[in-house]
Amino acid sequence: MPDSNGGKIGSKIWNDEILVVLFSIILIASIHFSRGLVTFASAGIWLTALYRGFQTKNFRISTIPVLLLTLLILWLMDGTRAIETGLWKENVLVKTGFVLTSLSFFSYRGLRWEIRSYIILGLIISFLITSTVSVVNYFASAADINAMLLQSKHVPVFSKMHHIHFGLFLAVSVFVSAFMFAGKRTTAIQRWIYGSSGLILLFNLHVLSSRTGLTGFYAAGLAVIALVVFFTTDRKLKIGLIAGFVLIPTIFILSLPSLRNKILNTQEDIEATVDGGDDINHKSFGMRVEFWKTTLFVVKEHWMIGIGIGNQRYYMEQAYKDRNTLLDEENRKMSSHNQLLETFMTNGLPGLLSLCLILMLSLLAAFRSRSWLYMSIVVLIFWGLQFESMLERQHSALFIALFLFLFWPDNSSPKKN
Repeated sequence: MPDSNGGKIGSKIWNDEILVVLFSIILIASIHFSRGLVTFASAGIWLTALYRGFQTKNFRISTIPVLLLTLLILWLMDGTRAIETGLWKENVLVKTGFVLTSLSFFSYRGLRWEIRSYIILGLIISFLITSTVSVVNYFASAADINAMLLQSKHVPVFSKMHHIHFGLFLAVSVFVSAFMFAGKRTTAIQRWIYGSSGLILLFNLHVLSSRTGLTGFYAAGLAVIALVVFFTTDRKLKIGLIAGFVLIPTIFILSLPSLRNKILNTQEDIEATVDGGDDINHKSFGMRVEFWKTTLFVVKEHWMIGIGIGNQRYYMEQAYKDRNTLLDEENRKMSSHNQLLETFMTNGLPGLLSLCLILMLSLLAAFRSRSWLYMSIVVLIFWGLQFESMLERQHSALFIALFLFLFWPDNSSPKKN
């Protein structure tokens, strides 16, 4: 009995799928607490994909691998202009891991859903545990944490993952739970498990997530609704999605003080940013705007080939001084907090175009396949890249590799989705 990749169940080619699932689950589980295990799992995925390539003699060259390898070559070449070799090595190790993991997952993009569902279950369990523990901790100190939220602080999470990235991937787990709940092959017991898990994750998301994760969640929700409205004739489904989009935030805003405080802080943050002045030192969004302006100041002089990864500290420190920034020294971050701008600054126009093309092709794949799950993933990742330099951290870079490329709807027809 052939699988979607031409292998036979029980053959050596099929067995490597089990290894990919195993290493993926280890990656997802350990990403919250152990960089060493994350590295081990990533290496296992690379070797398994390489083994599969030699077994099947299938090393097809397509646009996505070419773009990923282009980025890797640019990052490796940056070593020739590194101001501090140690910083370049640290950066290039993270980015090499991202490219190799992306290529490996992309080679398994046709993985059967029966196999892929184990990875999904591992994701849901991982975020269900970490987010629920975090919510319990929140309610134990709710008054203090709610006050912190008015000062652009965040709810502490039970994970070594950056809190903004945690919120974004928690949002992904909500969409994945909903997808599995709605699946036609889902049994009654599975539907109960995925449905209850999804509701808990949805609640946890609204308690814990940063503004980036929450706005990304609703941006992805809008994209899904647009996809359904455009392609589906089911009127009840359309009405249900639109009603849910209105009711869900309303219920949580009325019932969660933490969410209301995030909204109040956002309003103050935007007002302070528009007004300008020293007050932006105490406002998350205001500081981000200043990071973006400083990055663009550097880009103006280095837009063609960039400054090279690992050199951001030298150039941004000087740019803050040249611009007479309003930011206090302790608030002058040496990162753009925007991956597109970060890539433009470090690798110039070639790097920016390569990254943008990957995102555009991902969005096109979601639209062509009519896969609302993949659409939500792409929108969430794209949204996160606008407010964080997510490829600069191991855990978020590898999660992007997992979601963006393993879930790629390659050769999928609308009927299959």
